[in-house]
Formats: sequence, structure tokens, C-alpha cells
Amino acid sequence: MRVADSFARAGFHVIQSEYYSDPRTNAPREIDLYASLQRDVARTFFRLAIFAECKSGKSKPWIVFASPRVSMADRARVVQRSSTMMGHSWLREISLRKDVSELPIFQLPETPGYGVAAAFTEGGVDIPYAAIMGAASAADSDAQAGDKSPRGLFFSVHFPLVITDAPLFVCSLGNGRTPEVERVDKAVLAWRNPAYGLPHCIVHVVHASAIDAFVKQTMADFVFLLSQTEKEIERVLSDPIFKQAANRRPRTSGRSNAAPASRRSKKRPTPA
Repeated sequence: MRVADSFARAGFHVIQSEYYSDPRTNAPREIDLYASLQRDVARTFFRLAIFAECKSGKSKPWIVFASPRVSMADRARVVQRSSTMMGHSWLREISLRKDVSELPIFQLPETPGYGVAAAFTEGGVDIPYAAIMGAASAADSDAQAGDKSPRGLFFSVHFPLVITDAPLFVCSLGNGRTPEVERVDKAVLAWRNPAYGLPHCIVHVVHASAIDAFVKQTMADFVFLLSQTEKEIERVLSDPIFKQAANRRPRTSGRSNAAPASRRSKKRPTPA
């Protein structure tokens, strides 16, 4: 509830305990929090959305395994995001801009994460993995449903987020080739899991104590992206593939209630 309140107070449209169709099994699954910001664009609309899982256990610290060898080019950090087809084309356009690639929402730390686990755990459910996979799957499901929506194609880009009450640490090799552990309030995974068919699945992991600061910065980044990329939006809309994207003007509140979608048949352009 505290996380939902933080997003709502910042101006996001928030839905708690939203359901989505699992992209692989079509089974209904729950995501803890959906938060979005959107605007009308010509005869369609443009949405940026957070898909968040919240975990409250404090007894077992979370360890993000990180390495400076986990690197991504500036354009790849922007393009490799869950999105609808129009959203993906927009990402490719804006990825050429340095002011966009430098936005915090698109940044990776010096030592990005490549995996995460809960300490002192033997067997049972891998809670960090399940949370990250849940957030990524919900983002992918929404992208697939969006491209099959009866309301027509639209711009939508999604950012998986996991919030934890557990102490959060980053572990990497130090100068002496021995593991060094540092307590942090946030981390970013450049995960190699092909959750939505791209080389990396980028997921933010934030400690509950830092969620207000994360939400404030994310709102600022989203406002910039929605208001300062008009030329890139126009270029996408001028593409013959998308010129007739929306024959009907969609409603501007809430989110699509499209039926569960199977994997889209039309492939996206090759990611950067």
C-alpha cells in the first residue's frame, strides 16, 4: 500500500493487484502494482508504465551479483525494453539522443547486476527470482496484448520493478579478486533471461526505504519522455506501417482490457 501511495501521490495512474495473462501458459497471474503515465498522440496514445512486484520479508538479505563486465551500449540500454511495436520503433528513434540515454531510467550502474538471490536460503521458492520474473512477464504480457488490442496500435513502453523490504546488497569481485559486498538502496539487473525476446531484460530492484526517491525521479524522466520527443513520435507515426494505427480514438484513462494474447506473430525490428 505504501508503494502504491507513493506512485499515486507523484501523479501516476495506479492499479493494485492487477491481473495479466502469462505469456507462456496463458494462465491468469497477479502483479502487485501497475503504475502508468500517458498522453494522447494524434489519433492514438502514448503510455509509459511500471510493472512492480513488492516483497515484504526482512529476515533474508537479497544479494545482487554484479560485474563491470556486464555492459551495454548506450543505444541498447534504451532499445532493449518491453514495448509494443510502436513503442519499440519510438525507442529506436530516441536511442540516438544522448540526453535520452543519460536519463536515470535508462542508466546502468558501474557494476550492473546479472543475477540475484536471497541469502541463507535452502530449497523452497526462490523469492527474488520469482519476483523479477513476475514483473518481467507482466510487462511482456501487456506488450503482446497491446499489439492485439481491438482499439488499434499505440505507443507503450514498460519498466519492470521489484521493491523489497529485505536488506539489499551488491556483491562483486574486488581488486584482490575476492568477493566484496556493499549495502545499497537500489540496483539494476541487465539480466540475460529472454523474458521478452530481447538480449537483456533490464529490471530495477529498489529497497522500500528508497521508493519515494525512485518514484520522484521516474516521474521526472517519464514527463521528459512524453513531452520532449515529439519529432521522434512524428517519425514513427509517418511510417506506412503505423499510419493507420488507430482508426478509433481510445479512452485515455485506465489500461487495455484486451483478451489474453499469445506471442505476437509480427516480429519486432532487430534490437540495437
